[in-house]
Amino acid sequence: MRAHEQTGAGRESSLFAGVRRLGVASTALFWLSACSDQATAPRRDAPNAGTSAEPGISAGSLAPAPLASAVVEATEPAAKPLLLAPTPILEQELPTVSGVYELNGELLVTAGLRVGRLRDNSVEWIAAASARDSERGVLNWIGGRYPDAFFATLGLFTAARGLPAEVFLQLGDDRKWIDRPQQFVPHGLAVIGGSTLVLRTDLGLGPALVSIAGPELRRQFTTAREQGCEVSLGEEAAVRPLVITATPDGTLVAAGRHCLGKPALELWKPNQEKGTTVMLDSLWPGAPVEFLHAHAAGDSGLWIVSSAGAIEVKGGVASKLGGLSNITESLVSDGALYATDGFAIHRWDKSDWTKVASFNWRTEFGGHLVRHRGKFYRGSGKLEELQPTASIEFTAACQVPMVLLEESGPSVAEGFAYPQVRKVLQTFADVKSIELVAFEVGSTRQLGVKVPNARVAEALMKHLTSSKTARLICYAPTSARAIGLSN
Repeated sequence: MRAHEQTGAGRESSLFAGVRRLGVASTALFWLSACSDQATAPRRDAPNAGTSAEPGISAGSLAPAPLASAVVEATEPAAKPLLLAPTPILEQELPTVSGVYELNGELLVTAGLRVGRLRDNSVEWIAAASARDSERGVLNWIGGRYPDAFFATLGLFTAARGLPAEVFLQLGDDRKWIDRPQQFVPHGLAVIGGSTLVLRTDLGLGPALVSIAGPELRRQFTTAREQGCEVSLGEEAAVRPLVITATPDGTLVAAGRHCLGKPALELWKPNQEKGTTVMLDSLWPGAPVEFLHAHAAGDSGLWIVSSAGAIEVKGGVASKLGGLSNITESLVSDGALYATDGFAIHRWDKSDWTKVASFNWRTEFGGHLVRHRGKFYRGSGKLEELQPTASIEFTAACQVPMVLLEESGPSVAEGFAYPQVRKVLQTFADVKSIELVAFEVGSTRQLGVKVPNARVAEALMKHLTSSKTARLICYAPTSARAIGLSN
């Protein structure tokens, strides 16, 4: 059935997260000043009678991918992973948010043109773009070092040229604009000492690292010509990066695609002006690699996270952190690397991944997953804390059994009748006792079959020989659309 009915997976909801997956964002970069607003939210299902489930946003296959086994030091007993669900918080103060961030121990949110700091269950507005910038969108990303060197991007689009663009400006009386369209790469900012570098992609000349605050730093890419690639412009960079970061000792890294079509890094040691290219294709042979984040690992080490997995870079040598793939988000908290595949959150513990939390439903974070003081937060539409919840797994005491079939992608039309699924169910021997329903969990559409008991559910799953994702759960949607099974 999946081959016939599944037409796509839900994508990230925020403007910034959506374009981050494409490698460029429509943005404007700001130095933030002190002072003052808001941004959209997905709908959520409420807990149900007969099943105490609190689902979160989901997208993609319902069958969790095989997860790495947890390995913990013998002196540290393995803690049971928490079952978590996104739960809205501070809804009066923050009706909508465009992002949540953890910078230097502070939990920050963006809402409209404002940046707020969360303290003691309240919001203190600490910075804002000018009201004159409201026509250009909302703040959709902040990064850098809080409070002395943190920056934001503003969504912007040049309709006349049909191209994403950016404008750099400094807030306050001294507003400095770059007078021509540029492309700003999300997560393309690094702070080295008192200097701030931004990764800028020029439509004609390729990527460049530009000093925008503090003492000027020169960091040059190895050129494509130097790497033996045929190029139209001799100064094009060999690596077209998607993410950059710097370590406390001044090591800088940019990760992206090499001109030979393979994943690679450009690495600068402290005070090194010209970068060194490090190829990564041997770590992910033949696998599609989408770089997501780059993180500092201690004073001089680096973690580079991609959809294919994570690597660690030490002394210019890259090694794979095996056991976890299909990564969608990552973060560093208390010196540890965390990553999620949408089904669980894992922490890298020296030699393997340890599962620290899991979800009832596949959960998307829209580029906004953070950990602050031991708790996880999501900030895409609503500010949500990931709180403990009950499982939707079926037990003998369940009063509302359901066979969950699949998730519908965003391209599936509302009111779609799922003819292939109906055709299979119509031949089920006990068809009169079941009901096909479509319902929403978070921002995605689910398809399930209400069954009277476990015996009928077991027979139905045997009947659904073509479905690899069908599973028995205990769940009653608060609102569902019944899809008739009669001809």
